[in-house]
Amino acid sequence: MEGTGSCPRFNWEARDLVGEWNSFKDHVSFMFKGPLKAKSEEEKCSYLMLWVGEKGRKIFSTWTLSDEQQKKLQNYYDGFKAYVQPKSNPIFARYKFHSKVQAPDETCEQFVTELKLLVKECEYGDKEDEVVRDRIVFGTKSDKVREKLIDIGKDLTLEKAIEIARVDEMSVKQLKEMNLSAEAAVHAVRHRERTNAQKTSRSSDKNKGTHAPSEHRATAQKKCGRCGMKHTQDAQCPAIGKECRKCKKSNHFASMCRARTEQTHSSKRRNKVHTLDDSDSSDTEDEVQAYSLGTIGTAEMNTVDSGWFQKLEVEEKTVNFQLDTGAKCNVISEKTFKSFKGKKLEKSKVKLTSYSGHTIKTLGSTKLTCKFKKEEHEVKFYVTEMDSTAILGLEACQRLGLIQRVDTVQSSMTQEVKGDHPQLDVKGEYPDSFEGLGCLPGEVHLKVDPDVQPVVHPPRKIPVALHKKVKSELKRMEKEGVITRQEEPTDWVNSMVVVETPKKTRICIDPRDLNKAIKREHYPMKTIEEVVQNMPGAKVFSKLDATSGYWQLKLDEESSKLCTFNTPWGRYRFLRLPFGIVSASEIFQRVMSQMVEDIEGTEAVMDDVVVSGSNTKEHDKRLKKVMEKAKSYGLTFNDSKCEFHKSEISYVGHILSGEGLKADPEKIRAVQKMSSPQNKKELMTFLGFIQYLGKFLPNLADVSKPLRKLTEKDAVWKWTKTEEESFKKLKKLVTEAPVLRYYDPAKPLTLSVDASSTGLGCCLMQEGQPIAYGSRALTKTQQNYAQIEKETLAVVYGCEKFHTYVYGRTVEVETDHKPLQSIFTKPLHKAPVRLQRFMLQLQKYDLKVKYKPGKEMYVADTLSRSYLPETKEQLIPEKEINAINPRSHLPISDEKYAEFQRETANDVELTELKKVILKGFPENRRDVPESVRAYWSFRDELTYTDGLIFRGLRLVIPKKLQVDQLQRIHSSHLGIVKCKSMARELVFWIGMSSQIEDMVTACRVCAENSRANPKEPMIPMDIPDRPWAKIAADLFELNKTHYLIIVDYYSKWPEVITLNSLNTKTVVGHMKSQFARFGIVDELITDNGPQFASAEFAEFMKEYEIKHTTTSPYHPQGNGQAERMVQTVKNLMKKSKDPYRSLLDYRNTPLDTGKSPAELFLGRKLKTTLPTRAELLKPGKQQNKKNHKDLIARQKKQKEYFDRKASGNLTKLRAGDPVMMQFGNRWKKAEVVTPHSTPRSYVVRDEQNVEYRRNRKMLRPTKVASRDSDSNRTVTMPTTDQNVKDSNQKEKEKKIGTEQIPVQTDDKNMVENKDSAVTTRSGRVVKQPKKYSDEYT
Repeated sequence: MEGTGSCPRFNWEARDLVGEWNSFKDHVSFMFKGPLKAKSEEEKCSYLMLWVGEKGRKIFSTWTLSDEQQKKLQNYYDGFKAYVQPKSNPIFARYKFHSKVQAPDETCEQFVTELKLLVKECEYGDKEDEVVRDRIVFGTKSDKVREKLIDIGKDLTLEKAIEIARVDEMSVKQLKEMNLSAEAAVHAVRHRERTNAQKTSRSSDKNKGTHAPSEHRATAQKKCGRCGMKHTQDAQCPAIGKECRKCKKSNHFASMCRARTEQTHSSKRRNKVHTLDDSDSSDTEDEVQAYSLGTIGTAEMNTVDSGWFQKLEVEEKTVNFQLDTGAKCNVISEKTFKSFKGKKLEKSKVKLTSYSGHTIKTLGSTKLTCKFKKEEHEVKFYVTEMDSTAILGLEACQRLGLIQRVDTVQSSMTQEVKGDHPQLDVKGEYPDSFEGLGCLPGEVHLKVDPDVQPVVHPPRKIPVALHKKVKSELKRMEKEGVITRQEEPTDWVNSMVVVETPKKTRICIDPRDLNKAIKREHYPMKTIEEVVQNMPGAKVFSKLDATSGYWQLKLDEESSKLCTFNTPWGRYRFLRLPFGIVSASEIFQRVMSQMVEDIEGTEAVMDDVVVSGSNTKEHDKRLKKVMEKAKSYGLTFNDSKCEFHKSEISYVGHILSGEGLKADPEKIRAVQKMSSPQNKKELMTFLGFIQYLGKFLPNLADVSKPLRKLTEKDAVWKWTKTEEESFKKLKKLVTEAPVLRYYDPAKPLTLSVDASSTGLGCCLMQEGQPIAYGSRALTKTQQNYAQIEKETLAVVYGCEKFHTYVYGRTVEVETDHKPLQSIFTKPLHKAPVRLQRFMLQLQKYDLKVKYKPGKEMYVADTLSRSYLPETKEQLIPEKEINAINPRSHLPISDEKYAEFQRETANDVELTELKKVILKGFPENRRDVPESVRAYWSFRDELTYTDGLIFRGLRLVIPKKLQVDQLQRIHSSHLGIVKCKSMARELVFWIGMSSQIEDMVTACRVCAENSRANPKEPMIPMDIPDRPWAKIAADLFELNKTHYLIIVDYYSKWPEVITLNSLNTKTVVGHMKSQFARFGIVDELITDNGPQFASAEFAEFMKEYEIKHTTTSPYHPQGNGQAERMVQTVKNLMKKSKDPYRSLLDYRNTPLDTGKSPAELFLGRKLKTTLPTRAELLKPGKQQNKKNHKDLIARQKKQKEYFDRKASGNLTKLRAGDPVMMQFGNRWKKAEVVTPHSTPRSYVVRDEQNVEYRRNRKMLRPTKVASRDSDSNRTVTMPTTDQNVKDSNQKEKEKKIGTEQIPVQTDDKNMVENKDSAVTTRSGRVVKQPKKYSDEYT
């Protein structure tokens, strides 16, 4: 309801429901007269039902209202009012009214309003104003107001009483503000805590008055309290006899006057000093622990010492704080506090007291989230009534990183240049350039290859525990203008990646598919020589770092839609250039270069701007131009990463200084500080590293000879001075030209990385020659990583170490860990959680990972084993990595989590797998232990964390818990596909999919409630070559009359006979009549109706030598010819008054073969009321071959149409196969006894040992286990005709092959027989169900 204001909400928990209802109704009335005025009354009733809540709707459900009454708003008002006020009680209402007094913090308006609401229920009538007036007099909190009102006497009216109370309240408020304005803002919060000795001393001194001091004091020189000078007590005080200029009293000077004159008070006011005093008096409970606070000024004093003011983001609002290192607590004003909506105050016993003796009320304390440099901390503040400057104490300043303790001051490589010319205060002159997120001019357009097929990624699942954080971060990014919601369809939709850290939740996109389509700009980067040439004679340097570089570039509409990403709450798109776009670095480099291209001595290096000058004056002039240009461009900088007025700075592996270009010692330190080998194996590793670079090393054989001798087979290990000198010479050779080469941005770049169990190594190369080396130790935490995590961390280390080289260009990464190659090609969300964190760190680089055998990785391998014993680089903040808690992805109980950990540790297979994961999988599958060889194909996805093994984000389940997990997966009885889909999102173990299939197929509940089998292709009946050779018969009912229908398979000629009885004898009689008229047929096809399944009918078929074929029960498609003709005849009879004439017309109407049934059956047309030529009524020559061919073509066409919607043939069943047999919409367990002679028909036996005949469509193979049958019995039901009562007519069992199959009661054509019943073998009397007599089709 945007724009309608806050919606009314009725509080059913209120103690005073009547008052609550009145307030609620008033609010509702204003809504209906205002924003919702245009709504109909019926719509207003709906709004009201929304606002009264769930309990209100339950109350409504108890009412009896007609449809018209439910559209009248007044009915709702009356109903709810009757509920909250079932019976009026004016006595209790008057008690409440006369008990009401004005609360200490209640305003006059609030008090009067409450009285007017209460008096409505008192039934005072016309005297309401009078009693309200009296209650104001008696209940006001001000004695002064009460006195004034009583003085007026009988002339006092309600309006006058309210006016006097308001005026007095306003006067008190204004007087209070005047008194507070005379006070100072809080400058010092002191802790005045006197010891008992001090208290005693003061008390003693006070009691002594001017008594003579002791001899000890007489001889000591102390500062005199009268004159202010030092002298002994015996000496004559110069103030004796003098008059004080302040108080006009004698025996002291004005400078030592203790009197508090007006002048003194004024002075105190000018000083504006208050104290937060926790005094020693113990008779008040409002005084608690003491705090010391330094300077806090009022709002007018913010200009003082501006260097100690800092703007912070507090609860998404900017607040200017004064930093006070002497303060032990933090203070904000009430006005500032109220700007943070939804925050509550906690009671506090701390008070503010001024030197003048006035108490400044402390309203309470609160905890607020403060953000500085993207770091958030929760800080406790005390809230005061005064509009004073917000202050931040020592502890908060340290936590937020605003101040830092400096124990020692050391000279830095990048020393600040001091000169005669005053340095430019960049941050002071351009404060806006170091705040917030900037926006560079223009819009970026991403060009894509139209031949690349767009990809739309579905939203990835996010753990429930992260939902709130992710929503909050999306909201923040939307507020900052980085992203916006996307409602319209877009061709490209990327995946969202969420990274959780202890401090914040980061949101990125995974644009791997999009990057394949984006066309690169390939903007050139300058070489180091070109940069130095543009800075001749430079002595002073500064480096500016752009804040969130790419986000300062705005995307155009088309490019923004390319950066659309999916979330569980809808799609968003980036309005700014996101990290991870393959061309982002080139675009940003181009924009930055163009910005500073006309400023001399300035170079843009990606997101850094380097400014130089021959002296401070020249440097500052250029720096000012850069800042002005940045300001005009809207570019902002990260002040924590900026460097100003330095004598030297680092740039792409070199040092720019006043002395010119120097090599950065950091890039060769990893080799220079490499420790000497301690055994033959370490020496072999080092020599392999040297040999790899041998083609660039002069006299390698001579220099390395002492070391090579130690590698001989029988050599005794002895490291002497000779070997040490050889070792040092070789290290020096590989860290100087010609081995070490300059970086050339125009040539391909290779980063070789490796990770050992305890160290990382990396080497940057071009054309096989090293540019820089790097190595470091792994922390204890990192040493516990899985090998794939260590190898990925090595890539992170190499990229971070050589960031200035690799950023913004394509780099080939060499690794000897093959799984790393595949992990970089998979979607980010499929990687394990920790690897996701590493890969997100690498997303800003364009890396192509390539596998290289370890025996060829000499340089990186040597560096990772002979690493520097240091971990100073913070690759990924360890507290963030360690905070990656599997619990956030496994929201389960502590007990269940512990059970997973325990069973994982006890599982032999997983214990072996854990060892392999931590050590790293071998290069060849055959080298993997056989017990865990099945995990080889997805080894790059396996990690071990917190006692659990994960495949990506999926937990690997120990064997002991797999059955339990299977039961949980299928607890809702979903199908195989759904169960697999759900399981594959959450858990994993070898063979899980096949076990799920077995579980579902063996589930009795699922099997008994399965869907019907799909359609099988049609098996058409053989068409005879002459009329009346094969016929089909069936019974049907219409308008309570039963009929026998017979149809010829060849001519489609129908015969319809009315039945007076449904017994077999009647049917047989009519059959004989037809055979006498048209001849005996070769084959009769019927269903299993009792008339056709009886022994009498079987005898009839045998006597007439007719082949009798029955179809499977419940499978009318088997007798399709008769079933279809039943439908046709029924329609004719329903529509026509003369069914015989309709039947005549049907027989005379041509089929789609061109011949009518009469022509195919009789060889001529039948005479009708339509004029017909005589020749057509004469029998003609039958063209049986042509007719037969046409009928076959017709049947083939019908099969074609039918098979379009049919699936393939169901698998054939064999004797003994367990199956589920369909009964209506349910299935029951059975077993195949034998295939039947008719196609797709089987004889099956259920769990009660009863046999049935069923079509294959009604049978489904199953793995459901059989139940133990209580008794093996066969229920044989009679198939007697309705009018046959002779007991000799008892039906016999029908033989099918060698099996005896009782005719079952589930046959659809069973006829009701009230008089017939049969007794089973167990003695139970079975009667025929009525439901089987409804219809006989």
